[in-house]
Amino acid sequence: MASIETRKGAKATTYRVTWMTGGKRGGARDSETCDTYTIARRFKALVEAAGEQRPAPALVADRHAVKAYEEAVRAEVRAVAGARTHDVTWREIAEAVDMAEPNAFIKYSQLLEEKRTVTVRGEPPRE
Repeated sequence: MASIETRKGAKATTYRVTWMTGGKRGGARDSETCDTYTIARRFKALVEAAGEQRPAPALVADRHAVKAYEEAVRAEVRAVAGARTHDVTWREIAEAVDMAEPNAFIKYSQLLEEKRTVTVRGEPPRE
């Protein structure tokens, strides 16, 4: 049975999937290092589905595609957060990501924590 080891480094945390080839004590130890826990869990499932063998290269390439997609989504959310800090409207964001305004609001507003400032004349601003 494959297992996941957490490895904390100076710059980042990685996850190593380890298993005994063939699933037996006498099998050679093999491992693969993954950048996220989600990818490690998926890779572990691939190893177990392959009978405790290294998965086919096409499946491993798919794992890298998932990582690239996750990074693209994070970059997109960071870009939207940056735009919202500069008072860009949801309509403008929707146009930039080629999406209807309500859909853009639903998709991104759940991922952002926005604070509104209300000012009453003669009083300091409140959050």
